Amino acid sequence: MPKKSGGSVARRQRDTYLPSLLIDKGVPRTNQSQVYKTGDDATYKAGVSSLTPRFIDNFDGTVTDTATNLMWVKDPSQIGGDWGTPGTPESMTWDDALQHCNNLCYAGYCDWRLPNIKELESLIDFSKSDPAIDDSKFPNTKNEGYWSGSMTYYGCDNEFFPNFGTGAISWEQDKNLKKYVRPVRQIPPGHKGGRRKRK
Repeated sequence: MPKKSGGSVARRQRDTYLPSLLIDKGVPRTNQSQVYKTGDDATYKAGVSSLTPRFIDNFDGTVTDTATNLMWVKDPSQIGGDWGTPGTPESMTWDDALQHCNNLCYAGYCDWRLPNIKELESLIDFSKSDPAIDDSKFPNTKNEGYWSGSMTYYGCDNEFFPNFGTGAISWEQDKNLKKYVRPVRQIPPGHKGGRRKRK
């Protein structure tokens, strides 16, 4: 039996673990449009343009990102309870963020989780600030830090987070500090973003 090449194995793993929408597309553009100095990001506008429209409002409290095949909670404050009151999201510690995302059932889905740092970073719009996100699709986003589930090389006491006021990525050593949270779920291949989970 002929030995499988490393390339074919890698492609199979890629097709299994990456959303089909991302395959062969490359790194998306940042949307930075103002040229501050020749040779900067806006000079070349390098990267792949997003689909238009990129964000689809499912009209059930969720938004689908067609660039990453991820579904996001549109406005966590609408969940209520520990998540806040409508229009006013509540911040929480990192441990509480993990627990609340893992236990969340919302819009007919119960597979929500705390996003990793690259997933959160994909929402940043570098052409904007305060907030650095499409706030027409993600209303009531705070100009502050949002917890991710990603930790630095130094271990579990150093969690990455983006600041949606500036778009900057940083890390936090104190998990007991409170930051905001936006749950995410992966849309299974072949499923439409707005389709509800059968009961």
